[in-house]
Amino acid sequence: MFGKMKNILDFQSKMGEIKKELEAGRIEGISSDGQVKIVIDGKLKAHSIDITESLLSSCDKEKLECAILSCINDAVKKSQEFATEKVRASTGINIPGA
Repeated sequence: MFGKMKNILDFQSKMGEIKKELEAGRIEGISSDGQVKIVIDGKLKAHSIDITESLLSSCDKEKLECAILSCINDAVKKSQEFATEKVRASTGINIPGA
C-alpha cells in the first residue's frame, strides 16, 4: 500500500517537473512561406510573433492570415511533440497517437 502511495507521489513530482519544463520551453513555428514566425511555450502560450516587412508591405490580408495560421499550426504541432517527448523521457509513458 505504501509502495503505491510512494509511486503516486513520485509520479506527481515528475509531472510538476514536466509542467515547469513545458512553461520554460520555447518552440518556434514558421509559416510555410517563411514570412511569419511565432514563439510559444510548451503550454501553448504565445510569447512573440514576427512578420517580415515584405509581407506587411504587400498589404494582402488573405496572404497574411494564411501565413499566420500556417505558423501557429506549425508551432502547436512542435509544442505537442515537445510535450510528448518530455513526458516520455521523464516517466517512460508512451502517449498513444502522439
